[in-house]
Amino acid sequence: DAKILPVESIDENRPYSNLDIKGSCQQDSLLVTFTVMSEEFPFGAAHGLYSVDYLTLDRLTGNTVQLSDLVVNTNLLCEAIAHAIQDLEVNKDTRECLFDEFKEADRMPMPRNFVIDSSRDMIIVVYGLYEITPYCCGIQSIVLPIFWLSKHVPLTPYAKKLFGEGSYIE
Repeated sequence: DAKILPVESIDENRPYSNLDIKGSCQQDSLLVTFTVMSEEFPFGAAHGLYSVDYLTLDRLTGNTVQLSDLVVNTNLLCEAIAHAIQDLEVNKDTRECLFDEFKEADRMPMPRNFVIDSSRDMIIVVYGLYEITPYCCGIQSIVLPIFWLSKHVPLTPYAKKLFGEGSYIE
């Protein structure tokens, strides 16, 4: 039996930090998506930091799926993201929290992080803390429904197979 003893004092001169990392994996017949969430409270920080990162693999090829594998022109994607924030009700919370520099922007920064939903009906691009909104608004997930996105950005043949028929045909 372990005994819990009271702490008589804490040395305030010693640095204390906390880091928590969690991972998960989801797969279907075509895609494997790894999710890594982290929370950190570094010594001396005013508040903690947290993040979520996604990595999607094509099960048939073993290759990592990138946004450039899904859209023909990533410059047009950055413009489409700005329109999705302004036009789609599902992205209202992000629209209301944007930094001033992005409120009327014609294009958003290229996201480094995204996930494809399990039904393959949408791409969700993810911006981390401080990227497009203040810390208090959190991590931002911008929903891009495929039917809507395909009207704004040409999809690659790979994406058409992935999203169009729900199955990848070699």
